Amino acid sequence: MKILIYFVEWIFAFFIIWGLNYSLNNILKRKISPVMASIFTFIIIGLFCFFVSPYLITFTYPSLVYLPIAFFFFVITLIKVAKV
Repeated sequence: MKILIYFVEWIFAFFIIWGLNYSLNNILKRKISPVMASIFTFIIIGLFCFFVSPYLITFTYPSLVYLPIAFFFFVITLIKVAKV
């Protein structure tokens, strides 16, 4: 049963970080270059998750839940920026 709870938490974290990444990246792209926007987005999401996730995620090590997701979106965003 714990595995199911961890999986559901991971899915919710994925969608929340996806939304944060998309919105922050679009807001920051208007002000600064796309590469710097993706870097600042990764830093902001990392700090937000570092301070908030221990209270929301029941997994023993919450950083193992949000860091791979945040890094995944960071790499995808950099690949998109490099193509343009």
